[in-house]
Amino acid sequence: MAKEFGKEDAVFMPSGVMAQNIALLIHSKKEHMNSEELSKGLDRRFACHHSSHLLLWEEESYSKLVGMSAVEVETKNKSVHGGVCVPPMGLEDVATVFARQKEQYSKDMTLGETGLTSLIIELPHRELGGKLTPWNEVISIGELCRTEGVRYHCDGARMFEASAGYG
Repeated sequence: MAKEFGKEDAVFMPSGVMAQNIALLIHSKKEHMNSEELSKGLDRRFACHHSSHLLLWEEESYSKLVGMSAVEVETKNKSVHGGVCVPPMGLEDVATVFARQKEQYSKDMTLGETGLTSLIIELPHRELGGKLTPWNEVISIGELCRTEGVRYHCDGARMFEASAGYG
């Protein structure tokens, strides 16, 4: 996996719950924050889609094990054939949440400096029947995260599933 993604190293995890919490812990390491930020006691947070398995199925393990809180990225439901369709997370959704976080915490710092440590994207979105965020938006969300000092994380087990959808 490391070679495939041009990374220095990779590690296999026996469960998704374990992997996600370790990823959150690594992404939120206190050494990523400077002493001024630590003295402010900033709330360590991560952002994810409102249908994320971390929110629906993992009984707030991120709070209990890692001491973090979740910021839900809401999407605008769409009406399809008389029913409701929940779309995957998109660039506009992330930009909206980031703007609200900046307004709430500080317009003068990057979001990473305010304690928003990471954004988790699920590709494909399991709870949405395998929907994928359009690839150009995946790239743009990554650029927005870099600009704001927020680490961008995708569950590695899903990468091969997503590759089929993206061709």
